[in-house]
Amino acid sequence: MDNKLPGAIIAETGANGGHAHIWSLTVDPVLDLFPKSSNDIYVTGGGGFYRKVTSFTDPEESEYCDFYYGCGYYTSNQVVGHFSSNQGGFNIGGGYQHRLGGLYGDSKTKLYAEVRYVEVLSPAVVGQSPNGLGTITSIPADTKLLPITLGIRF
Repeated sequence: MDNKLPGAIIAETGANGGHAHIWSLTVDPVLDLFPKSSNDIYVTGGGGFYRKVTSFTDPEESEYCDFYYGCGYYTSNQVVGHFSSNQGGFNIGGGYQHRLGGLYGDSKTKLYAEVRYVEVLSPAVVGQSPNGLGTITSIPADTKLLPITLGIRF
């Protein structure tokens, strides 16, 4: 998961931008309520390991050169400070899925839409300075998210 940081947190550090990336390895069993139907509702939930990396960025100018056009300059966001944490967490949610045809209505390909409540049991950040940037007053404990996912399963 990738998310932009709130402006108040970015402003405290003196950076111009920031984002958080959350990586996870979880076990999430799925319970189909209508497994033989072409339209199915399911519930899911579980827990596991989460790694949260919070990065702060500033625009910086860089030079590039190529064989055809020569050299030029461009501006891109570069990470100027970050911190990370590893912890446990859990999620619970549900969704709807529609089976796509098949010769006898037995296709394994499904369109789905799902929503989950995700809670990463991350520690509070109080008075830390990410790699020399300004000190952050407080980022509350526990990261709580409500991601909505649309996709295809096969």
